[in-house]
Amino acid sequence: MNAKIKTLTPLVIGGDSSNTISPYSDYVWDKGQFYYVSSKKLEQFLTRELTNEWVDKMSQSINNTRIEYSLKEFLAEHQIPLSEITVRKIELVENPKRKTIKRFIATAGRPFIPGSSLKGAVRTAVVYSWFKETAAGRKLLQSIASKVKQFKNCNDRNEQNKIKKQLGGEAIARKIFGMPQQDPFKNIHIGDSETMDATSLFIAGVYRFNLKTQKTDTPMWTEALPTELETSCRIKLFPDEQSGSFWQKVGRWNELCLMINTFSRASLEREIKQLPEADFSQIVQHYFDMIKKIERLTPGQAIIRLGQGKTIFDNTFLMLIEPDPIFFPLREMLALGKSPKSENISPGKFPVTRSFIAQNRKPVDALGWILIQGEMA
Repeated sequence: MNAKIKTLTPLVIGGDSSNTISPYSDYVWDKGQFYYVSSKKLEQFLTRELTNEWVDKMSQSINNTRIEYSLKEFLAEHQIPLSEITVRKIELVENPKRKTIKRFIATAGRPFIPGSSLKGAVRTAVVYSWFKETAAGRKLLQSIASKVKQFKNCNDRNEQNKIKKQLGGEAIARKIFGMPQQDPFKNIHIGDSETMDATSLFIAGVYRFNLKTQKTDTPMWTEALPTELETSCRIKLFPDEQSGSFWQKVGRWNELCLMINTFSRASLEREIKQLPEADFSQIVQHYFDMIKKIERLTPGQAIIRLGQGKTIFDNTFLMLIEPDPIFFPLREMLALGKSPKSENISPGKFPVTRSFIAQNRKPVDALGWILIQGEMA
């Protein structure tokens, strides 16, 4: 089956953490323009002496943040024309201020959406539905609650570690799926998307906003795919009629889409409740609009979230446990939301930060939402 993909918000999926764009060798920002620099073209202007000078000055600037020196200053000093070493340029109003920029995952310089990211998001949505819809799922939720209470009332360190192991990801997965060879997701193959032209990428300043203090920190700069970009991928489903009635749905695309949309809607509704509307009005409106989109979808269409911007609730079934009084003891047990300064776990909003694209430090765009539509051959 071919599946069409369209981005509904900007999308950020990083590749290798070492694959970055450096202000000392890879880019120049000037007057609202971001210039990608070709190292090969730059080398043509460098003698051995200039190369040594460049390396020395860049090393000094990297090791001493008070020295404001970057590739831009070096080019100006030696009258190396920026136009002669530029691969391409894009508009970027805000100055990255010599920050390293994360690259979008790519192959041969062409960005793509990994099939593993899609499959992981689908898996989370299906597990959420399994807990919600099946007797076995509801029973396991009760068992988890019982184990958390047991942990809370236990003073024996060895017994506590035993309980934590029983509530670990592998142990829970085994209770859901059985042995690895029984995993119903072996019947889903989702390939990487078609690659896209590198010129489709833009540079985004992603800010982390604290919902309690209403403050934000310096942005993390990254390549991103824009809204309304289209690509496609291949999906193969192998219905397993021998498995239980719920797991048979995993091999049926339309039923998969229903589960994905149920999970996405629950996630959006939760975020709307969590975000202070006065400070996040544009994001909240985006989320209301997204829910309306979900309501208008036709069979075989789904809205799902990928990549950066997701919270722990987008990656787990914890939305089903959150209303229960055992949720805070569970957070304490797993150290979820522990303050790096006090090492305490505070009640109230969790997680306390969200990542958004911002303009003038006001959040204007959420991240990661895509529309996927299966097309039977």
